[in-house]
Amino acid sequence: MSQSPDLRSDREAAERAAVIALLGAHHDMRCSSVELRSVVGEIESWTLAVAFERLYEHGVVEVLGDCVGASRSLRRLHALGLRAI
Repeated sequence: MSQSPDLRSDREAAERAAVIALLGAHHDMRCSSVELRSVVGEIESWTLAVAFERLYEHGVVEVLGDCVGASRSLRRLHALGLRAI
């Protein structure tokens, strides 16, 4: 069963927002999920949680308890100025 384009689009938008938030002012630090939710604003908590889960599965973020941070590889790509967003 495939996902509807709208659901896939929402999930991808949530993932993009999460990555942008992590690479913002605190890209080399961990943030609590509550802090990140306040930054991304309009994304529902469960959608953001799913986004972090998918990003974690793909090695984009690191999760420790209630804190989320950019993975070492994501921080390096950011430092090199590579942008996929």
